Amino acid sequence: MAPRHRRQFLPCNRGFDEFFGSGNCHFGPYNDVKQPNMPVYKDDKMVGRYYTNFTINKMTGHSNISQIFLQEGLSFIEKQHSVGNPFFLYWTPDATHGPNYASPMFNGKSIRGNYGDAVMEMDYCVGKILQKLKELGIDENTFVFFTSDNGAATYRGSAGGDNGPFLCGKETTYEEDERTWNSLVAWFYSSWNHYSSVRKHNGLVYYKSHFSWSETTTR
Repeated sequence: MAPRHRRQFLPCNRGFDEFFGSGNCHFGPYNDVKQPNMPVYKDDKMVGRYYTNFTINKMTGHSNISQIFLQEGLSFIEKQHSVGNPFFLYWTPDATHGPNYASPMFNGKSIRGNYGDAVMEMDYCVGKILQKLKELGIDENTFVFFTSDNGAATYRGSAGGDNGPFLCGKETTYEEDERTWNSLVAWFYSSWNHYSSVRKHNGLVYYKSHFSWSETTTR
């Protein structure tokens, strides 16, 4: 296993109070003893492995893992709110990373195959998290950052996304890979639709908020 799976490198031993997930993406499936499937952890305890215990059907693109991640995130928000704690939730689904998967309610629903299904489900999950903030009455006191670590994997063709007019994508130093370090920032001050003023510049979208500018930047 890669060093990130070792206990001392797990999030709960690096400053986080709770954790659910894996130290790597859902590569596999592997069956050889020398290369087991990626482990999945709850806090610092292994609760199973991708494919073995957390099913991913690479033929159909079916898996419920995104919904499991969603419920873990919602539960964390509810628990912290119930005891009056401020919180930091770092929610990182990996369904848009190949091999792509989606739950039954999204599997086969898009016109872009498994990748499109995964994007649709991620959009749904983010919406559920924002909805939960509103339900708990903390939407006006919570910052939400949405970002990515790289551009679409253009080398995967239609299974890897589309970077539009920008050159190349993931695993390159060209424009599209570098632009994805930009963030969309949402702060729902005074109303659910507060982020109403939008402008575009050089292909980037800027959202004008109550507290001056929350903007994407290339620096």
